[in-house]
Amino acid sequence: KSGRTKASGSRRTPARPPKVNMPAESVIVEDAAAARLATTALAEHSRIAVDCEGVLLSRKGRLCLIQVASPVGVYFFDIVKGGRELFDSGLRYLLESASVIKVMHDCRQDCDALLHQFDVRLAPVVDTQVAFTVLRQVRNLKVGLPVSLKTLLKKFVGISEDDIAMKTGSKAAMGEQ
Repeated sequence: KSGRTKASGSRRTPARPPKVNMPAESVIVEDAAAARLATTALAEHSRIAVDCEGVLLSRKGRLCLIQVASPVGVYFFDIVKGGRELFDSGLRYLLESASVIKVMHDCRQDCDALLHQFDVRLAPVVDTQVAFTVLRQVRNLKVGLPVSLKTLLKKFVGISEDDIAMKTGSKAAMGEQ
């Protein structure tokens, strides 16, 4: 088999994205004790996914929530309730740890808020927005406008519209509290 489609004879059949297994555990972290437990568990992984939510997220806005995912769980650090105490109880160490890679998407505003509001210097980071731009350049494709996380997840990971709707719904619910 040549990997060509029957319709054109010259195009390759696109590979199917891998199945995504969702982590089993979700934990809301609101105090120092919970932050110590969560960050200890997360520090055992070589890579974690991180996303920040807030109001006008930047140095001048307000960081409200940090979502951190590992292969076994998702932790929601409620910065509104826990504040600086969460950072002093392991979150700062985790976000600055050189032994844990933080995977993020377009983390410019997240980094700005973390640095100026909580003196956190996020590192090392793999920014999927930057990685996709580099991939486009390497393949001699038009660089264009920034791509959304939703687009990357659908294209490369095979995330469904239902999974994306779940994240959108979760963000809306957090805003209502």
